Amino acid sequence: MSAKAKKKVTTARSLPLVSPNWWPWVQAILYVRKQVGNRTIADDDLAAAINRLDVPVKIETFDCRTDPPRKISEVLQKTFFRNYPFKPILNTIHPCPLTPDGLRPHDRDLFAIRPQAFFAWGPEVQRLWPASTTESNTAESNTTGPRSVLRQPTGPKTARRWQDHVLREIVRAHWEGRPDPPASELAQSCTVHVGVTPETSAITRFLRDVRDGR
Repeated sequence: MSAKAKKKVTTARSLPLVSPNWWPWVQAILYVRKQVGNRTIADDDLAAAINRLDVPVKIETFDCRTDPPRKISEVLQKTFFRNYPFKPILNTIHPCPLTPDGLRPHDRDLFAIRPQAFFAWGPEVQRLWPASTTESNTAESNTTGPRSVLRQPTGPKTARRWQDHVLREIVRAHWEGRPDPPASELAQSCTVHVGVTPETSAITRFLRDVRDGR
């Protein structure tokens, strides 16, 4: 971890809920793995930073217990991490319940609602694990000058959202003692909860890459 990590961490309560700086969960995990060079160490480091509140995390979900369903979007606070610390599990990082004792009912409800989408505050991730000089120069050369027409647009990265959702559904099945859902069921779930319908072959290929650590 960089010496820059000693700087004061961004206060979670001051962050906007809508910002391109909120990275999809898979993007944050893959970025740290690339900078660290070792998947196990990277996931442990990122989980530890999240639990120390060094990396703000936002949750988005729909509470279907209300009619109509109520959208929830908020930055997680200290009480949540105290009882539901994030841990590496099944090639992702997810909150794992310790005990509900002392937890606000609101936080307990947040954890119970499914499905969930987590986002990490990108600037803090980059500050803790800065890109190498070569990568920074390459990124700069690709986004400046007269040939910068391929600059990546801001806004939600829907292309990564279905992968996040698939991983969450696999984790949920694991916790509930069920076999992994088939690709067809996962594709249908993505349609309902993410708004995109990936090919079953793409889901199968993605899960195979996850198992192989790619």
